[in-house]
Amino acid sequence: MCWQAFLLVACAATYIAFHWKYPAKTTFPTPEELVQFDGFGSAHIISAEDLDWYVGNSKAVPLLAILNQRNQEIESKIGGVRQLLVDFGGNFASPSVQQVREFVDGGSMNNAVIELANFQLNLAPGSQANGGDRVLNLLEDRLRELSRLRSAQEQTRSLLTPPRKLMFFWGNPWGIAAEVIAWSLFGLFASLLFHSAQAVSEGTFEKSETIVGWAKFFYTPIVSIVVVMAVVFGVMNVESVETRVWMIPLLGVLCGWNCRKSAVLVDSLSDWTLGRLARSLNREGRTAVSASISEIQNALKLPETFDEIADKGKEVAAVMVAKELKNK
Repeated sequence: MCWQAFLLVACAATYIAFHWKYPAKTTFPTPEELVQFDGFGSAHIISAEDLDWYVGNSKAVPLLAILNQRNQEIESKIGGVRQLLVDFGGNFASPSVQQVREFVDGGSMNNAVIELANFQLNLAPGSQANGGDRVLNLLEDRLRELSRLRSAQEQTRSLLTPPRKLMFFWGNPWGIAAEVIAWSLFGLFASLLFHSAQAVSEGTFEKSETIVGWAKFFYTPIVSIVVVMAVVFGVMNVESVETRVWMIPLLGVLCGWNCRKSAVLVDSLSDWTLGRLARSLNREGRTAVSASISEIQNALKLPETFDEIADKGKEVAAVMVAKELKNK
């Protein structure tokens, strides 16, 4: 039993040392890598699969709904800002007009507001006649609103992170493989210690089992990786439980503890997979997107058909008219 205990302690020490040097937090994608903004602050999903895997459906969908609501507000203001920029250029001939446009197109609403304010300060008295003052005031208000909406979007996006209590484990592909190997070995060594101690206490321990233990040491990590890959790729699933990145260590340690059952499972998986591959030669297969990923994709769904675009335009126009009437 001494060698099992030594290997368990050595494995644990190595695991802790590597986690100390390479913190798990650095292996997870940042919110900016999951959702990106255009120049005006409208949010767009980069990968629904990554959101589902790293953040989880229950946390991601409500936050994406908030982002989508602000997307609609931003859409309703963009047209008004562009028209005000045209009026701005029509009322004033100044390099500041082009500078403000460049700031707006680049998404720098705060810089656009500052440039507009400096332009107003440098205007000669009486040069804001013929509605110029109204254009400047409206444009400044709209730019401030877009700046506020973008700041709110950034704050909401920053919440698209995995639960803090579960960010102890590595989250990138190589890190996940290392977690599976490490935790499968933890499970294996713990199982060997438990069953060896039980056999010794019952007087049934046989030295030949030592060779079996060394054999498990080599094949358990491979078997565990195969099982975890099957779960990650959706070939197998744990019923009534959503599989996320933070479940990987649990699967690894269970595969290590019951390495013989894991090997039998891989054998069954091999028969099932190869059988389906053989049958697929005679028919076409199709890939289905999971319900949770579909829900994430629909959270920021853009109009696709002409009718959807027309309905979207009516909604934006109604909002713009209501805002203008309210301002008057």
